[in-house]
Amino acid sequence: MPAGEIGVMVITVAVVVVTHNLAVGVVVGSPAALVASSVAALDAVEAECAARGKSVRIVGLNQPSARMRGALSGEPTGGH
Repeated sequence: MPAGEIGVMVITVAVVVVTHNLAVGVVVGSPAALVASSVAALDAVEAECAARGKSVRIVGLNQPSARMRGALSGEPTGGH
């Protein structure tokens, strides 16, 4: 399971446990899931291109976004 998905689960569960309110967990977990799915989509593009012998360079990310992508990047389809 990619690190991003694990992070979303941990964040959501932690918020629900602390607040005892599932609705708050969903509100916090939804944006986290959006970020994780965006990272997974970039990883999938890189993996698909690598499978075809092509290289990909993601440009235009600001420094915080690049760090977040590096921290959340996983192996969505078994590797690249």
